[in-house]
Amino acid sequence: MSVTTKGLEALRGKMQARAAALNGEPLRVLVGAMAQDFVQRVFRRAASMTPGDVPDLKPGYRLEKQKRYGHAYPILNATGAMLKSMYAVVVRKGEAQWGIRLGFHGTHAGGISNAELAAVHIEGRGSAPARDFTRLPKGWETPWLQRINTLLKAASP
Repeated sequence: MSVTTKGLEALRGKMQARAAALNGEPLRVLVGAMAQDFVQRVFRRAASMTPGDVPDLKPGYRLEKQKRYGHAYPILNATGAMLKSMYAVVVRKGEAQWGIRLGFHGTHAGGISNAELAAVHIEGRGSAPARDFTRLPKGWETPWLQRINTLLKAASP
């Protein structure tokens, strides 16, 4: 199971527009590095979430988490298993269809897949509020897209 987010959809459109004219390994390597940067940034954001950045834990769960794991914060990090299972892959469908897919390996200790747990945190479900840890600061992708543009210009006749 993979997780799709609004931010990744917008990024996919920007990448497709810039990648339409370029084919080959240099772009694959660059987009792969971009995907790894995305995962590292998302990991750091999720591993540091505190009240104010996202909705706080409910008081009862905060106490339970403190007892069970020895800490209540950061909010999305109990055992760290979900975050450690995160990966990104570069996907390509057709000549100009490039993107980054965020995924999660394995199963959480409670029996739910890490991908499903991530989706619950991102979207919010039932009484759980949305805490979209995949949102990065606006413009984080700009240097990457500039590098892709440089490759496109170099590849143009």
